[in-house]
Amino acid sequence: MNKSNLLGLLLVALFTVHQSYAQITEPDCKDKVTVAKAYMDYIDFLSPELKQEILEEITPCVASGNSDAVYVASILTLEGNPTEIEEQNAFSNIEQVAQNGGIEAARSLGILYKNGTGTEINLDESLYWLKKAADAGDDIGKYGVGYYQLKGLGTANQSYQNALQSLQSSNYPMSKHWEAICHYFGYGVPVNEDLALQILKENNIENSILLKLQFQVEYENPNQPPSVNPSITNDEKNILARHNEDSEVLTTDDISFVYQGKFVEYDWSKTYFNRTLPFDLTLEYNHDTNKLDYSFKIDGATQLGTANYEDNTATLDKKIVIPVKRLIQDHPEIDSITYEISSLQFDLVTPANATDPVYVIGDVTGDIPEWKEPMMPARFLLKQLHKPGEPPTPPAADLEDLVVSPNPTTGQTKAIFTLNTPMAVSLEVRNVTGALFFSSNRTSFPIGSHSIDILLPFAPSGSYYMTLFAGNQRYTETIIKN
Repeated sequence: MNKSNLLGLLLVALFTVHQSYAQITEPDCKDKVTVAKAYMDYIDFLSPELKQEILEEITPCVASGNSDAVYVASILTLEGNPTEIEEQNAFSNIEQVAQNGGIEAARSLGILYKNGTGTEINLDESLYWLKKAADAGDDIGKYGVGYYQLKGLGTANQSYQNALQSLQSSNYPMSKHWEAICHYFGYGVPVNEDLALQILKENNIENSILLKLQFQVEYENPNQPPSVNPSITNDEKNILARHNEDSEVLTTDDISFVYQGKFVEYDWSKTYFNRTLPFDLTLEYNHDTNKLDYSFKIDGATQLGTANYEDNTATLDKKIVIPVKRLIQDHPEIDSITYEISSLQFDLVTPANATDPVYVIGDVTGDIPEWKEPMMPARFLLKQLHKPGEPPTPPAADLEDLVVSPNPTTGQTKAIFTLNTPMAVSLEVRNVTGALFFSSNRTSFPIGSHSIDILLPFAPSGSYYMTLFAGNQRYTETIIKN
């Protein structure tokens, strides 16, 4: 229903209410509260004057202890500009009604605990009361439970399948909105972009209209980079998979390094990669303050601070604030959110061999203040460069130690080389006039030592020139054929 039609209905309802109030027989609390509750579903459209009029009409019913009147009055109070004391009183009143079995009050209590309105934020209590409302058939309660299951908030076990079941059981528009997101990205179900777009098309709310535009552009331009498009190599994935491989304790000296790498964001199930951001970190233990001094540079912005370090965890004295672009564009004014990072937990990845770099990986803990909930699951992937204050180690060449052996050869030899970076390599062998006598397929090699066979059994005796192509570089060696 669009806003103009809704306002029309509200005007009709208001006229009816006024007519009833004008009757000779004054309506009792039951009638007044029934009318007042009917307005609560459309409270965002009510003028301050109408809210105040409703509140005045039910005030005698509040004084008489009518629980529905207490609930409506509390909601109207919170919709105004309440003081801190008024917020706390309204919360207490709604809590009491919810404890006495009020379904709408249970749902509202869940929302108040989520937002920290009149109380401290408590996602466990929020989920408890939303589930109470959902179990009684409340559509917003069902949506809330599905939202918590989707993200694994509070005591909810993260499960896309359970979340989708909860979302599909509700007719609340935002529930349908998130159901479409699940189908689009394949959360708990196979990817179905057509179904996602159809759900958004039929869900006539602003969030879904905007999100449909984003998904439609991606759907119609499959060659364009999608919204979820992390830049991460297979080697980096393998290193991240070694998280918590052992329980080695890192001392303050172990952790004091200059690092370079990536901030890696996952989906809520910690299964898929959402995005990566360039990340530089310098940690140096300060023996005067018994703290870690840090320089934290992510996506081009540097922040300095100190942290307490214990049990492989650096707890920051002040949160590191990072603005990040929203991957889902479904709000007309909000295209980015804030990550407030509070701690970093470190885990040393033992190199597979002496030529591999040393990495530290670990979990990032933080919150999204705009949503008042934890940030997306994230880890860092950092390569140790050098100790603070020491000159950087010159970077190793991408390819080293290239030799041809045996050389001279009677017809079969090898190009032997060492890679410090994963890359694709190929080679070709030509004679002095440029005629091609041998070439290899372009093959991707990991870091380490490798060889490529060179076959010249039918080549005449003489000098040949081998060119090895590695990445964007070329390397040349002379081969003598006997």
